[in-house]
Amino acid sequence: MKKLSILFLILLIQGCATFNDALTPKVKITKDDYHDSTIISQQAVSAAADLSESYHMLGFNWNSKHPDQIVLAVGVDGVDNVTGACFKIEELEICSKSASYTNYGSQSYNYFSISLDEFKKIANADIVKMKVSRLDKYSLSSFGKKRELAIVNKKFQPFLDAIAKYRGEEPEK
Repeated sequence: MKKLSILFLILLIQGCATFNDALTPKVKITKDDYHDSTIISQQAVSAAADLSESYHMLGFNWNSKHPDQIVLAVGVDGVDNVTGACFKIEELEICSKSASYTNYGSQSYNYFSISLDEFKKIANADIVKMKVSRLDKYSLSSFGKKRELAIVNKKFQPFLDAIAKYRGEEPEK
């Protein structure tokens, strides 16, 4: 009976993760007629693998005008200054400071630029520790292939596939 209960709990958690993915925004492709460019974007979703972690949001944008750059939308719950974002993958640390002001609301966002290669390292990592800096503090969350419950995990591959398709390349597996 105990094994059956554990199996049911595992199936319930997996079902919730799949259900959450179905209800969250998908990759969006738009045309910027003013700059004559294509923009591929993923609206920010939860980047925390469990409820004991800080509530961080992560979204990403790619523009054909700047094909080797990704702009990250990093968000926190509530009204707060988001001043920096770092992503730690084993011994590699990818950090970016913001050059703009935080957008405030029920969730506060700021924007950070990293290279497409750095983004691919983040997207393909087993575990990513995400550090979001504010004026006088920071908070941590995690996601990655071994942190399956973070919703953002399911958003990386469709985003990268859309970029590859636009470029006429084969999607990476």
